[in-house]
Amino acid sequence: ERDAVLGVLPLFHSLAQLANLLLPFAVGARVVYLETLNSTDLLRALTERRITIFACVPQFFYLIHQRVMQQVQKSGLLTRAVFSTLLAANFRLRRIGVNLGPLLFGKVHDVMGRDMRLMVTGGSKFDPAIGRDLYALGFTVLQAYGLTETSAAASISTPHEAHIDTVGRPFPGVDIRIDDSGEIQIRGPIVMQGYHNRPDATAAVMRDGWFLTGDLGRMDDAGRITITGRKKEMIVLASGKNIYPEEIEA
Repeated sequence: ERDAVLGVLPLFHSLAQLANLLLPFAVGARVVYLETLNSTDLLRALTERRITIFACVPQFFYLIHQRVMQQVQKSGLLTRAVFSTLLAANFRLRRIGVNLGPLLFGKVHDVMGRDMRLMVTGGSKFDPAIGRDLYALGFTVLQAYGLTETSAAASISTPHEAHIDTVGRPFPGVDIRIDDSGEIQIRGPIVMQGYHNRPDATAAVMRDGWFLTGDLGRMDDAGRITITGRKKEMIVLASGKNIYPEEIEA
């Protein structure tokens, strides 16, 4: 109930309904909505409204990262060297539970607001290099994964794993498995009953209670999921090797 959430995504989106409306309402948190969506009002709201949690698509975090790096590139050689050294040092410190980011990179944290506790991204794959830089700057960016058919997110990474490029583990009560083709399948109370008045479409994506996402991924020994691409975009070579265009593009 001490949290303040900034809502910028349209409420017809399932993620916005869950993250920026129903969940804050359920726990008694405060939600701030912008009258107009532009960068000036957004950045002002982050600081003036003392936002603590912000869920948004990756592009917003890319813009913040781009702005920081452009400022660094405009600096002298010595400043750039010091910045790189401090960035690497804070990355290592965070791995042992110490975060000097707000002190070392105060100007950046002033832009995002000193009360910012968690930033959550979803909707498309997050660039791991940018994720590591934001982590080193002292921000905690959680990656979530899910679809409209799964009531928005089905999995999310944890704060102490924010430096790892995964979308985390399934939420409690949710089962996720990866079949032999690499497709991610989800089962649980968050999965839809079906597409309205479209039994054929429903039958195409439901198998014995499992929802076939069409997304490809892998799961490590700790149960963390990494998204690799879309099944319909996968290229199978004559040798049988699977090629994922998104990984090649990155």
